[in-house]
Amino acid sequence: MREQLLERSYEWCGEPVAYSGRGRPPRYCSPVHRRRAWEVRSAVARPDRPVSEGGRSREPVREVVERTETVVRTVTRPDPRSAPSGAQPARHLSGEPYTLP
Repeated sequence: MREQLLERSYEWCGEPVAYSGRGRPPRYCSPVHRRRAWEVRSAVARPDRPVSEGGRSREPVREVVERTETVVRTVTRPDPRSAPSGAQPARHLSGEPYTLP
């Protein structure tokens, strides 16, 4: 008696695939479905791994810290009494003030 695989369904989507009889039978129809199957398998095993290896911590968060940084800048402004008074009108190169027509 001899058995031969003729058809198989993909592991992720369940679609049937014909098997040619040569090589390893395909398990996934696309790299996307292979990746999704791996994500599901690894998500099941992840909580059991230590946190240092990518696992989740089972302990609740015990401390929440809010850090506020205050920056103080000191700006030195000149004394307004010692500054020249008002704006100076624009002048021609000859020194004459501009006049409106």
